[in-house]
Amino acid sequence: SALTPVLGPLKALDAALHNAAALFHKAVVDTVRIPGLSRELRRAEGEAAVRQRLEALKLGMSVHNLAALDGEEILERPAITFAGQDKLMREFAQMVSAASDIPVTRLFGRSPAGLSATGESDMRNYYDRIREIQAADIGPALHGFDRFLLAQIGISGAQQETLPYTWTPLWQERLDTKAQIALTFAQAMKTAVEVDILPKETAQESLQIALKQLGLVVQEGAV
Repeated sequence: SALTPVLGPLKALDAALHNAAALFHKAVVDTVRIPGLSRELRRAEGEAAVRQRLEALKLGMSVHNLAALDGEEILERPAITFAGQDKLMREFAQMVSAASDIPVTRLFGRSPAGLSATGESDMRNYYDRIREIQAADIGPALHGFDRFLLAQIGISGAQQETLPYTWTPLWQERLDTKAQIALTFAQAMKTAVEVDILPKETAQESLQIALKQLGLVVQEGAV
């Protein structure tokens, strides 16, 4: 199962997020030191008296933002630091990303980290990995189904093996990059014709195919 290697890191990330959220509630917990509290609770009406005292203190703090204390009482608000929580979350997220083999920038929608980082190399590696899965796993699995479909339209035997089977490129080059590739390929075709390596017609046909594959020429029937 593709989920098995991801399940452990994903549960760890989920637990870390819940624990981090719980810290926000604990950040506003007040501590009241009441002298003789244990002795007071042993009395028959001591628990009710303590509860009434704390409710009055809470009401004053919530309504008037004022804590009225006895001379021996002490009100404390423990300081809870959140330093390092962001780094810890990133580490857990990185574990999920590594287990799923999906870049953090794509899996969690984050901006690339690091100076002048664009995340382009991560996405290229990700698309290369998908291409490997397409070629090694998905393609062979679909081959039997494709043979069945082709047989329904009268194509069988050796004819099926000669039909092209390609995947749509996942990585889309920028327009200026495509133009530079087309220019380099056109120059290569021109040189091949000039030195009699390729016939002119073959070079022209190859160039037209390359331009269509780059998306620089509108194919017939396209809108």
